[in-house]
Amino acid sequence: MLYNRNQSESARSVADYWTLIFRLIKLLSGNHLILPQVNLEKIESVADVATGTGVWIFEIRDQLTAVPTSSGSERSFHAFDISDAQYPKQQDKAQLTLHDITKPFPLEYHGRFDLVHVRLLLFAIRASELPQVVENLIQILAPGGYIQWDDFHTEHMGYNIPGTDLNEFTDLVYSYAADVGFSGRLPDLVKDEFEKQGLHDIFSTEYSSLSKPEAADATKFWYRGTIKALVPVALKRSGYSGEEEARKFESIDKRIDTAFGNGVVPDLRVSYVLAKKPV
Repeated sequence: MLYNRNQSESARSVADYWTLIFRLIKLLSGNHLILPQVNLEKIESVADVATGTGVWIFEIRDQLTAVPTSSGSERSFHAFDISDAQYPKQQDKAQLTLHDITKPFPLEYHGRFDLVHVRLLLFAIRASELPQVVENLIQILAPGGYIQWDDFHTEHMGYNIPGTDLNEFTDLVYSYAADVGFSGRLPDLVKDEFEKQGLHDIFSTEYSSLSKPEAADATKFWYRGTIKALVPVALKRSGYSGEEEARKFESIDKRIDTAFGNGVVPDLRVSYVLAKKPV
């Protein structure tokens, strides 16, 4: 979606993009891939939903080798995604199952996982789909298990320098997103839905890219990727076509260059929402 080259190059570029985004989120969260409220010794089975390249579950598996389970059992790791296009073909760290999370999971996975992790579905699921998605995720959660959802919170995208003229582009993107049913405040909706569906010990926290100066370059990279992916679609929806669309996008790209050259950094917010299934 973000790159228009031949298939193999595009696959590598997409993988590189998501690896950088993973590292950005890891940096912003203080290396908390799993929130400290989770008792890791009790986690024997982990599911990573919307796994993409598998980067989160692969790193978690490596990290948890240093944390034995309280029962002494070996941990199991399972990945889910609607597509295997980004997932490594040769790997043995986590089995991948293809699944659309707007549909119920197969019975074999019900009540199976002590930790269900979900991330980065801001522009993948509509707000109207969220109740069914959460219900499906709770199905595969073991009694007493945790669900953690990591996502961007973009409803009020800001910048370190007030009054930047980049607001026009973010307004265009998020207006389009709202028109097709996505929500810039997805983490808030997730938290509300966790409560509605009876989960306990709900906790949320948010991290800002502006709190980590060393994250500035990666944040700008994320911003460009988002603009490159969504602005052309938003322009078409607004009535632009052909050369007019290309000229508008070129103008946008130049204004981003100018703003970043003048020290503008987007205030990217990453939210974690954690909840526990009743025993």
